[in-house]
Formats: sequence, structure tokens, C-alpha cells
Amino acid sequence: MRTREKLIQLFMYEPRGANNDVYLLSYEWRKQAYKEDKPILDELIKEGLVTVVEKNTKTILFRYQPPKQGGKRKGAGRAPKFKEATTTFSCRVPVSKKQELRDYVNAKLLEWSQGSE
Repeated sequence: MRTREKLIQLFMYEPRGANNDVYLLSYEWRKQAYKEDKPILDELIKEGLVTVVEKNTKTILFRYQPPKQGGKRKGAGRAPKFKEATTTFSCRVPVSKKQELRDYVNAKLLEWSQGSE
């Protein structure tokens, strides 16, 4: 069975559309390849990345619209250190105590981030 990434690579074979941002993939109904890829295609349809363009008794034509860059894509970005909401805190500190306070704060943040895992 193919992985999700391999299936998306099949779509990338020939871009179409006005901006070359739409990809089409055709399957024959009773072929083994379609039966194996159907769960992954269903998942992509549910996410809105793939739509069925044409469906008749012999073939199905799918359209794949890749996600745009940026934004809140699934799996994008770094995982947060803490399991709860955070805020920024700032205050004035004497210059002589700056390093001592920074070391203490970093030690506490490390302790809290390890405790939340």
C-alpha cells in the first residue's frame, strides 16, 4: 500500500489550471491500485485537498489542490513547550542582577517545560 506522500506525488505529475496549481489523477474503478489508495483518497477528500471532478462507470477523475504556504497547516511549526496558554512578562532589573535573574528564570522555565510533558 502506498503512503500518503507517494499518492500526492502521483498527483504532481502534470499541473493544470490557470496558475498550474491544480493536479488531476484518474483511476479505473475496478483496478487494484484504486482499491489500495481509496482510504488515503478518502482522508484527503475529508481534509478538502482532493475533490472528485468526474465519476462514471469506468473511471474517477480527482483534482488535488495543494495547501498554500504559511498559515495553520496540519503538522506545521514547532510543538509548544507548555500545555497551557503563555504570556510575555517584563520588568526592570538592576544591571548587576541581570545575569543571576536570567539564570534563575531559565532554570525555572526548563523545570516547568519538562514537568508538562
